[in-house]
Amino acid sequence: MCNIMARQSLDVALKSGLEAARHKLQTACVDMVRGSQPGGQMAPGMHGQPYGQPPMGAAAQQQQAPPALPDALQLLPLYTMALQKSIVFRGGTDIRPDDRAFAMMRLNTMPSEESRYFIYPRMFALHNLPDGAGLPAAEDAPDEQAVGKSMRVTLPPMQNLSADRLQSDGVFMLENSLECVVWIGRATSPQVLQALFGIPSLDEVDFNTVALLEQNGSDLAARVRRLVTALEEERNVSLQIHLVREGDQNAEPRFFRYLVEDRAAFNGGSYSYHEYMSQINRSTKGMY
Repeated sequence: MCNIMARQSLDVALKSGLEAARHKLQTACVDMVRGSQPGGQMAPGMHGQPYGQPPMGAAAQQQQAPPALPDALQLLPLYTMALQKSIVFRGGTDIRPDDRAFAMMRLNTMPSEESRYFIYPRMFALHNLPDGAGLPAAEDAPDEQAVGKSMRVTLPPMQNLSADRLQSDGVFMLENSLECVVWIGRATSPQVLQALFGIPSLDEVDFNTVALLEQNGSDLAARVRRLVTALEEERNVSLQIHLVREGDQNAEPRFFRYLVEDRAAFNGGSYSYHEYMSQINRSTKGMY
């Protein structure tokens, strides 16, 4: 469903601009949520709080329960918000035109399973992989818990796409079907740094010369490499891996723009996931 919404909104973006495309995405989400309610009717156009206005107060949020959605639509508001904040549709000046054009081209041809993780990327904590993560999975492991084709590999638990999930003593990898971005906290232990990257410290390190160790490195590096290889095999792509150090003002925005559950720094994206759900709730009820 979101794959179709994305392609339709791509046409709008090319003809009428990014703001119109984001408006279409939200209109479609509101209409489907409203239509799923008992006695609900599909309604043209978007109602409720326009883009760019401040979110409603906490007291008002508590008074309005989120709409009860059928199972098939549970993730629709989250994925719609993620699309609006994606590299394809987000506003602002932090996306280079060639990067946006490439992402538009890829999204327009992606199958639904691949676009699922382009829309809402997966983020994993690498510094504390649980037992079994990055190792061969059981033959009957469900798709949500394993990845790969020739050899299925057990996935670590997914993290919510919010800065609240990050820790300065941790290493987090985010993949979106096109690239992997690895965020390295400034307080990451020397043991983890040595195991993953072959360096004892982040001090005075040129990240252009640093990379994930190959599988013949430590056990942790082997498990992470096995995970990346399985992701590449399932996507039929070679994932670019970008390393980002906490506090790097030049590289860190590349990672944070994927944390779609947080507020984004462009007009029409300055709301968190909870604020967005409140907005969808009010829109489905025709509240202004």
